[in-house]
Amino acid sequence: MPFHVARRATLIAIALCSLPTLSAAPEWASDAVEEAWTFTAHKERIDAEADLASELESKLDAAKFRIRQKEMVYQAVEAGRLSLLDAAKQFRGMDRDWPGLGNVIYETERSKSDEEVAALCVLRGVRARVENGPPSLAEVIARLDASFEVRFGHKPPGAGTRFGR
Repeated sequence: MPFHVARRATLIAIALCSLPTLSAAPEWASDAVEEAWTFTAHKERIDAEADLASELESKLDAAKFRIRQKEMVYQAVEAGRLSLLDAAKQFRGMDRDWPGLGNVIYETERSKSDEEVAALCVLRGVRARVENGPPSLAEVIARLDASFEVRFGHKPPGAGTRFGR
């Protein structure tokens, strides 16, 4: 066989043997593109989840701060350093600055003024805190119930009972 024929046959054989490899190349390329797209999609989702986690962490920190503020108000009311109405004003201010949940408390009691709802929140909170306390704390509840009645013209729910039930 002449050299040029052998060379041509060899080139044809190499080309035929390379066809499966060459035909697979687009699949490899598409796999690489798909992996890159999938990676990008996963990264975007992870970034979005991280942003959400950061936002929720901020909201949690704000809620914890608000709880600590309300705890200080409860303590001041129990000690007699803060009146029920002043505590109610502080609660309403804290709740007003809390978008969403803060206003839900007031919207569920539409027949009452915001001031009355806030006073009831203070009363309920103090009652819950003193529930397991010494009997002398019943005086705190009686003082708050009387203050509520003077301001709003009726007794609060659960008045005359230590636990408001």
